Amino acid sequence: MRRILATLFALAALVAGGVVQGVDELDFDVANIEGAGWRAQDAQVHVEFSGAQPRAALKLSRFTMAALPGVLREVRIDCAALQLTDDAFACAHATVRFASAEWGEQRAQAALRYERANGDLQLQLQMASFAGGRIALDAQLRDAGWRARFDVRQLNVALLPAPSQAVITALTDLSIGDGVITARGQAAGVGNEVNHFTLDASVDQLTLNNASGSLAAERVNARLETTAQRAAQGWRMQFDVRASGGQSYVQPLFADFAERALQIKGRADWRGDTLRLERFTLEHANTAQVDGEVLIRFNPLSIDSAKLKLGRLQFPGAYATYLQPLLVDTNYQALSTSGALQGEIEMTAGAPSRVDLTLDALSAEDAEQRLSFRNLTGALHWRAQHDPVETVQPSYLTWRDGAWLGLSIGPGELHFGAAGRDLQLLRPARIPVLDGALQLKHFAVRHAGLADSAVDIDAALEPLSVSALCAAFGWPPFGGRLSGEIADLQLRGGELTLGTTFTANVFDGAVQVSGLRLRDALGQWPRLEADVAIDKIDLELATGAFAFGRITGRLSGVIDDLQLFNWSPIAFDARFYTPPGDRSRRRISQRAVQNIGSIGGGGAGVAAALSSGLMRFFDDFNYRQLGLGCRLENDVCHMRGVAPAPQGGYYLVQGTGAPRIETLATGRTLDLQAADAVGMEGLAQLATNNGNVRIQ
Repeated sequence: MRRILATLFALAALVAGGVVQGVDELDFDVANIEGAGWRAQDAQVHVEFSGAQPRAALKLSRFTMAALPGVLREVRIDCAALQLTDDAFACAHATVRFASAEWGEQRAQAALRYERANGDLQLQLQMASFAGGRIALDAQLRDAGWRARFDVRQLNVALLPAPSQAVITALTDLSIGDGVITARGQAAGVGNEVNHFTLDASVDQLTLNNASGSLAAERVNARLETTAQRAAQGWRMQFDVRASGGQSYVQPLFADFAERALQIKGRADWRGDTLRLERFTLEHANTAQVDGEVLIRFNPLSIDSAKLKLGRLQFPGAYATYLQPLLVDTNYQALSTSGALQGEIEMTAGAPSRVDLTLDALSAEDAEQRLSFRNLTGALHWRAQHDPVETVQPSYLTWRDGAWLGLSIGPGELHFGAAGRDLQLLRPARIPVLDGALQLKHFAVRHAGLADSAVDIDAALEPLSVSALCAAFGWPPFGGRLSGEIADLQLRGGELTLGTTFTANVFDGAVQVSGLRLRDALGQWPRLEADVAIDKIDLELATGAFAFGRITGRLSGVIDDLQLFNWSPIAFDARFYTPPGDRSRRRISQRAVQNIGSIGGGGAGVAAALSSGLMRFFDDFNYRQLGLGCRLENDVCHMRGVAPAPQGGYYLVQGTGAPRIETLATGRTLDLQAADAVGMEGLAQLATNNGNVRIQ
């Protein structure tokens, strides 16, 4: 371009200076003119000398420059008063028109000056009505290089020509809906290359999104200040980004800048497909203060390495911004949080390598008490290397109180070590639960998240109130206390096994679970196998919670080969009975008798018998023994009772004394395919179908 102007001005000078006589107009054509990084085609020059000052016009059919997207077509520069002096040729008021697939048809005002001595070209360009704003450019082109300043004021992105918006979408995958852009800066370079630039840009009320929905901004107010210098194979730059209004979503994180302003500043080194942020600082108001360095790789996008120092991660801001979006599909999407944490995090080769965090009075509470903790304090230390966890700096956590799944948890502390995919409790811990406690004697996790992951637990449950447990789980209230030993509990490849017998003290008796095996423990279709033994539980405590009726005495039993699929029974061999040698008082209430009788279909007759004659004066009756058996196989329960009845069938309740009351059943098999639940009470109900109650 500069050569065209030089030729134009030289010819005009010859005519204007009288070297060429009698010429009113001058026209010439140049097919192609090329420079470093640019190309002009079909140049036509026209000069008129009829006035006080020459008039000039330059037309180009095509103009391309590697630094500009697309092709400028039908370029025309008109100068009404061409100034010719010994030092320079200039045009103070020129009109520039062009058309472009990217920018549409545009018109601008320009001022040009060409220095004859050194060939410098100075250009000032103003577009006063572009997208509701204006653009100004002041450039100086020299053989040694070029320098330019630009000023963009109040550019409304919604008014950008459709071709311009299409270019933005093609280059960035972003659709811009609204917003105003103001920017100024300067750049310098040689030929087609930019070697240095500064930029001070701001956006107001910017709204944009990408096609996938992974990135969006709504009425964002932000400012960017940056200085960049070309370095070996890349760029060195300083940057300062501030967002003070609007909202943004970068999957999966959501930020409200009006509520919590954000500033990121520092130095960066951009080489090829890598961006290294050096000594950067992030200030997120009432949320986070972070500084450090990060190496980001593109194609595909990943964080290769990082060294971050968390000056402070403040809650609830940190929860709302960084954690809540990750928990939106869980039960913990609406926690009330407070407290803070600080520390250091490192990443190496795209994976975490070191974590050192200090927790400062963290608290979180779920309104439904599925999870809560208060004043969680401690230190977390983790290393990625596969050294034994004992060699890593110990971690610890302490808390004042909390809750989990409705179970209240008292004050406690944990001391543990963590390295790689392994975690191990370093000393026994006692965790108060309800009015009892869980004693963790041993807890270890190995190869977490891998196919050969393993969990080992040895623990003991100190006696806790069954009534408190029922209240926590919303069960019907009944008495007793629960305690027991959990030894050699192992999780291997999704299969949970109990290597020893679990013994729990409940209802003043004992329940033992052996051979426990839970397959697909963490999957959709868990399958449980176990053998259960019940030893002399107190029936008065066990039945006191239900409206079925009061029964006193003791009960023993076994459930052999218990199999549950997705927590529904598919097989077992169960038998419950009055233990031999039991000397406890054995009584059964009228209500229990009536319910058993009504289940068997003779409820009206039993009720009439119990409410007439001498029977109506008795609230309960003695019994000799009771019992029930069921072997479940292919959805059929093969029934049996405590003893055979003389006239056929079997006894469920065998009476003694006078008046005597007995419950019999005759059916030997029951189809349980449609049963919703099977328990001791349910089995008794099913067993007495087609049965009766006999009173003597």
